[in-house]
Amino acid sequence: MTGEEIAEVLAWDSEFFGFRIGRVRAPDLKPEVARRLEAWGRDHGLRCLYLLLDANDSPGIRAAEEIGFRHVDVRLTRGRSLGGDLEAPPEIEPAAEKDLPALREIARRSHHASRFYQDPGFPDERCDALYERWLERGFEEPDQQVLVIRQSAQPLGYIVCSNLEDTCGRISLIAVAAGASGAGLGGSLARGGLAFMASRGCERAEVVSQGRNVPANRLYERLGFLTLRMEHWFHLWMDEGAA
Repeated sequence: MTGEEIAEVLAWDSEFFGFRIGRVRAPDLKPEVARRLEAWGRDHGLRCLYLLLDANDSPGIRAAEEIGFRHVDVRLTRGRSLGGDLEAPPEIEPAAEKDLPALREIARRSHHASRFYQDPGFPDERCDALYERWLERGFEEPDQQVLVIRQSAQPLGYIVCSNLEDTCGRISLIAVAAGASGAGLGGSLARGGLAFMASRGCERAEVVSQGRNVPANRLYERLGFLTLRMEHWFHLWMDEGAA
């Protein structure tokens, strides 16, 4: 593996957060590769380097921790079949542009279990803006669809479904307004998203969640999702001041 193959600079993340960010490309982290990563990051002017490792890669995890990578998240990928009769709850409907202000507010407050909020190197206000932008892309990109649930015409939650043109659909984001949690709206949104993906010809659905997000994980288990992969996210900061 050459130096250029060790990692890559992430242009979008770097521009969004305002400092250079990279990601390790190696699928498993050998000790000899790990020892070269910090120098690679400094040579490329990085402040932060992402690393995603399989949960069973104990040697790689030890190698990462030895050079200063900090564990920030457990990444769970789940999947289920979309066979059988899937019917969307009647209260679920496509979002409209007029819903965006209310949905942005929900997005800013709903994804604090993510690895970015858990790492103090990323300012909370930029994390808020990250999920606002993620939601907005659901309106802009042709392979995504935003569905909402309303009460008295006011959106109380959303689900973003993506990759609708192949046989595997994905739940990209799902959130419910803080004052409406515990009323079963998340389940209705998820069932609506599954029915929508099935109606587009998807045969399977996948979703990624954080290990610390217990309510979301319980929801997916109730809906029949099975765990496909468990991985660990790590961040390495090139300067202690950022962390």
